[in-house]
Amino acid sequence: MTDKLVRILFLTLFFLGLTLLSLAQKYLYKTITTVSIFARGIRLLALLVATVFHIFIKIMQITMVRLHFK
Repeated sequence: MTDKLVRILFLTLFFLGLTLLSLAQKYLYKTITTVSIFARGIRLLALLVATVFHIFIKIMQITMVRLHFK
């Protein structure tokens, strides 16, 4: 009785694993693409923030130089 239950449990887990693997192959490309687009968006946002911060620093430097020579 116990052997039969263990065998059923292992077969169920085996077929569940096969099903998950087949689904993973189907949706893996979409998942990787989505993560890649999300990472690219974060990278572009970081570049935008760094550029704005750089421009702000340059404006402050120009303002300080103008105030110094007034």
